[in-house]
Amino acid sequence: MILAFVEHEDGKLSKLSLQMLTFCHGLAGQMGAALEAVMVGEEARPLAEALAAYGVGRVHLVVHERLADYAPAAWAASIGQIAAAQAAQAVAAAGSEHGNEVMA
Repeated sequence: MILAFVEHEDGKLSKLSLQMLTFCHGLAGQMGAALEAVMVGEEARPLAEALAAYGVGRVHLVVHERLADYAPAAWAASIGQIAAAQAAQAVAAAGSEHGNEVMA
């Protein structure tokens, strides 16, 4: 399984995240693996359904009051826990400022 960290802002999915999902969907197909996504924040809930159009089979939504504000280390820890629990073969993020910080 490939786990993709999907960013969103102002009620919209990040364009860079959508480009990353397109790449990950192709890679997952080559690997014979599933593509799953992780999003942070309650405001991501209504956006999660749209990810199916990019080949995402399951969305992990991380919601906690301590994660409401941008906290790259805490977000990374949450993503890492999901990746470990789901035995992800790879974890991906967009090459954005937030994506780079969370994946660092």
